[in-house]
Amino acid sequence: MKNANHSTFNHNSIFFYLLATFILTIPYNISTWWVGTFSIALALLTLSNPTRKKTLQSALQEKVIQALIVFIFFSYISILWSQSPEVFNGDLKTNIARFKYFFLIVPAIYLSNLTKKDIKNLFVIIALAPSLSIMIYYTNYLGLSDIFPAQNYNDNLILRHYLIQNFFILFSILYLYINIFTVIKNKSYIKLLIYLPLFLLTCLSLVLDERTDSRLIDLVLILILVTVPFYYLKPRAYLTLIIVLSGISITAIINTPSFQTGLENFNKAVHSDTYTGSWGHRLGYTIVGINIFKDNPLLGRGINDITRPIEKTYEQHPKYFIGENLRHLHNEHIN
Repeated sequence: MKNANHSTFNHNSIFFYLLATFILTIPYNISTWWVGTFSIALALLTLSNPTRKKTLQSALQEKVIQALIVFIFFSYISILWSQSPEVFNGDLKTNIARFKYFFLIVPAIYLSNLTKKDIKNLFVIIALAPSLSIMIYYTNYLGLSDIFPAQNYNDNLILRHYLIQNFFILFSILYLYINIFTVIKNKSYIKLLIYLPLFLLTCLSLVLDERTDSRLIDLVLILILVTVPFYYLKPRAYLTLIIVLSGISITAIINTPSFQTGLENFNKAVHSDTYTGSWGHRLGYTIVGINIFKDNPLLGRGINDITRPIEKTYEQHPKYFIGENLRHLHNEHIN
């Protein structure tokens, strides 16, 4: 019996620590071979585990798995009415590539022998995942090191350039922010000394260097700062906080060089019908996207037929794409 328990402990521990390592490194390795190989290995490890207690039927009863299945279904069902002459084209391959490894990882977690406490600990690890990248960024920024992540080899892209990194940082901010209010509510002030500095450091990583500025991520940060207190504060205190945060946020955003440049490009696009620059391109893509939507308002064109109408619009109205050579799901404008 002791040997059986020891074997079970080994299998589950290996899986947990491999998954923890995967989570900690994925923010700056999402495009490398490491992600795909690791995802497949973890899935196979789960399925081949001789001590696995959970069945596929029990995993399908988990709400997370059910939500994933619904997501997959509604994400790809549109290929049935797509006008694209080719099913597995670049659009569809791109969208499959973005999620396919998570299609393996999520079922693997719930098919394993991990307890609810283990899974909860994985969420803590997700929240801590940006810490390594943030540490690398600050040591480079202060001139203390010259280390670059495997993904991009560029110090000013360590924190902000990729969607997966932005997600991890924002999740970390959300997790730490919730815990700050929780420990204050529970009067656990010693824990507050841990969560508050980590929270401030993570938030600072989003706005410290203007070279890595992202208006969209800053907007999501503001939404997080405004939304979480609603569940913890009384109406009067919450309203006061909203006014203070709104004033600080609006002042900070308006005075950033990127906002001023973007606003100038936006005004130019509107008044001169010339769509150049970041905001000009966004406005052009918005207009194109609305027109594409109007042509197929109920069912859409299908997930594998997005680039083709953009290219067609470019041929008819090139003014919307001045200086924009990509003309695909750039920054997810259409998707």
